[in-house]
Amino acid sequence: FDGTALSNSSGSDDVSGRIIGRRSGGGTAADPGRGTAEPEMRGLYILLTLNNEGGMEVLKYSGRLCVQKPAIFYSKPVQLALSVFQAKKDHNYARFFSLLRSPSTPYLYACVMFKYVESTRKEALSIMSKTYGAKHKTTGEPHFDSYPLANLVHLLCYEDEDEARAACEHYGLTVKGDQVMWRHSKFSEQRDPVKGHIIPLKPRKMTRTIETKAAGATRLSVCRGG
Repeated sequence: FDGTALSNSSGSDDVSGRIIGRRSGGGTAADPGRGTAEPEMRGLYILLTLNNEGGMEVLKYSGRLCVQKPAIFYSKPVQLALSVFQAKKDHNYARFFSLLRSPSTPYLYACVMFKYVESTRKEALSIMSKTYGAKHKTTGEPHFDSYPLANLVHLLCYEDEDEARAACEHYGLTVKGDQVMWRHSKFSEQRDPVKGHIIPLKPRKMTRTIETKAAGATRLSVCRGG
């Protein structure tokens, strides 16, 4: 962003190049106000409220939208947000992170999805520890002994193997070299020894997965639709 004044004229480069605020059909030059970013903004609202009322708010909201404004409901931004919602609802961590790193997921959407990254990673590691660490009924041996750390980095969009290793260790999963060892692991959450509450693991800045989507744009430029 070079500091020039923001133009809302329908024919300006400011509007035609926007991520948010671009005219999506409808409206006139004389009345550019309503709906210029409605699909994007409704999609963002869905992403911001995924967990509200156990997901019921999104279901009710999208149901009304489908009936009242089907063109908006079936728009790409809204359908993308609903795909993220479905992935979270189904505990499908692979789908969630696939959507996050997809080139078709815009920067602002990825920024909002960051809100759910650590809880989804924790859920993923818990599921994987039970699945890969599941034991044969007769022998008592785990079905899978190890899992490559590099695969975990890709699957859960970690920045590097160091971050993935730190996450595994935080949740009680054993890492030897570049392998997660399910045979010697049991998923657990760390608790504060004094207060007893669960100690959350804060994710690192996701430069590789999210920040690259900004393509060099400043925060001010993104907020102004550039």
